[in-house]
Order: sequence, then C-alpha cells, then structure tokens
Amino acid sequence: MKNCTKLFGTIALMAIIGFSFTACGGGDDDGGGGGGDGSLGATLTITNAQVYNLTDEGKVGTPYNGTIENLNHTRDFTIDKVPIKPLGDLISGSPSVTLISGKLSISLGTPKSTALMDGDDFAGEGVTISTSGAKYFALDWGFYDGTGDSASNWVFQMMENSKNHYGAVYYIYVDKNIKITGTFVDVDEEDDDGEYTTKTVYKMDLKTGWNSVIVEETATGKDSSTFTMKTAKPTANHKWVITDME
Repeated sequence: MKNCTKLFGTIALMAIIGFSFTACGGGDDDGGGGGGDGSLGATLTITNAQVYNLTDEGKVGTPYNGTIENLNHTRDFTIDKVPIKPLGDLISGSPSVTLISGKLSISLGTPKSTALMDGDDFAGEGVTISTSGAKYFALDWGFYDGTGDSASNWVFQMMENSKNHYGAVYYIYVDKNIKITGTFVDVDEEDDDGEYTTKTVYKMDLKTGWNSVIVEETATGKDSSTFTMKTAKPTANHKWVITDME
C-alpha cells in the first residue's frame, strides 16, 4: 500500500494544524462492509460555502469575510515530496476555486491521467479492493494560494462537534467503481516516546467520478489511535476553515 501514506496523511495533517483529539464513543472500527453514499458525480461543485477562521487551538472560529486571490493550488500526491501545484496542472478543463467575501466556490472536472494513482496499491495487509485497475485522484489537503513553499493561506474542510472531536473531509475521484474495505495497522517504532500504533479502517464505496470521504479519529490509548475513512456526505458540522501557513 505504498500510496496510502500519500493519500491519507491524516496524522501529519492534524499535527500541522495542532489538533488535539479526544475519544469519541460508539465508533465502529471492525472494518466490516463498505461506506455510505459519498458520490458527487462527474464534477465537484460547491457554491458560496461560508469559510471560518481557524483558532490557535485548532477549532472553528468566527466567520471569515475576506477575499483570497489565486486560491487555485493543491497538493500533487504523485510526487514523494507532495508539492503544491496549480490546479490546472492536475485537473482538465478550467478548474476554479474562489474565495470572495468569505464565501468559497469550487468547480473541478476530471483529473488528468498524469495525476491519477493506482488503486491496486490499497490491496493487502488487511485491506481488500473490489476492482483491480481502478485509478484515483486525491484532493485531501484542501486549497492554497501559491506553489511550493510560497503559499501563505490554506483552506480545508474539518469537523468539530460538541464532543470536541475532530475530523476532516477528503474528496476523491475514481475512474471506475471501487470498494476499499478492511483495517491497516501501522506500528511506528521510531517515535521518540516508543512505539505508536495507528489503525486505519477503510469503509469506502467509491463511485465513478468525485466522492466525499469522511475521516474521524478515536484515541484508543496513550500510544494508539484509530482512523476511520468512510464514504459519506459532509454534514453541517463540517466547516471550511482558513489558516495562515506563515
């Protein structure tokens, strides 16, 4: 599963923005079955979504009312260093992301063949896939206003609910239907405090075109945690937020 660390860099993402997680009871982490309905069709379209400021504690803050120019860059997961690139390098047609007076609008069509990755890389180590040969594109770290190390603003979609529990929304394009199910266990033996075990539970029923994938984390102990990745539609608890990368 060599590409999984590129696609699902959840732990790194959460560390970057300083999230602190708490256990969320009632979770299902057995890996059985596929996810819910996250299918969005051939085009990823979001219109006038309110953006919020991200607080220093990593929480949803006050509504953002500014305008950001050139918010049309994202990560390229086909490259090990995962650089920030213009959307036009990765998406065909005329991809567009605008943030005007605090309102975010997105229109993305089909990813270019050079931006697609091999879905077969998910198979093995406790994870099964339903369809061999599927290709995917991962838009899971949101949008930036510049390339490389020059980006100063980052807009992404996260979840915060009354339990002070956090998660994120990933958007994934696939060129054919594919189900990814099972549990992948990773033991980091190089952690400064000793071993740290991370379980990633996949419950993804991806349909041809764009899909939304919800990720949530459950702290299962001082040295372990479980991430659940499942196809589903975002709810009112999932907010677009903006943070300064500088």
